[in-house]
Amino acid sequence: MKLKNLFLLLAPTVFLVACETTPPVEKAAEQTVSSQPEIQENPWVASKAVLLEQLRLNPHLRVQEPDDQSIYVQIRSTNSFNSSGTTPSAQLLESLDGIANALEGLEQIQVEVAGHTDNVGNPQKNMELSAARAQVVVDYLVAKGLAMPITAVGYGSEKPVASNNTREGRSVNRRIDLLITPQP
Repeated sequence: MKLKNLFLLLAPTVFLVACETTPPVEKAAEQTVSSQPEIQENPWVASKAVLLEQLRLNPHLRVQEPDDQSIYVQIRSTNSFNSSGTTPSAQLLESLDGIANALEGLEQIQVEVAGHTDNVGNPQKNMELSAARAQVVVDYLVAKGLAMPITAVGYGSEKPVASNNTREGRSVNRRIDLLITPQP
């Protein structure tokens, strides 16, 4: 009987001690969870993955990732421009439409449009022509409603991707490349 009475006396005390220690442990766990800084996902990472997927669907684009912050797009279009002018070909415009659709709604990025020429003619004129071609593309993309910063740069014949010794090679070198990066 005495043991039963002792148990009855101690049971409420054990229960109260157990109840008193549980809340601080739970509070500590809650504080640990709430005091941890929220991990913010980089919006560029998610946007980049979707953008890469969309761009790679276009067979006229060569898409590369030179680093984790950039997307390099080379438009593989023969005769992107007429030999000495700034008139874009229908195939180039089709590729630009696909690029514009993929970039639509992305505002935390910037795009550099690089114009290139073949090596025929005056190097200074080729530099000016490549810059003018890049600007035509910028104007086209802006007219499509893209809101991010888009800049034009001309490289002339400095960066060929094919031999300038053949007609086909020169045609490929008259091209546009894009470098897409997150805004700083």
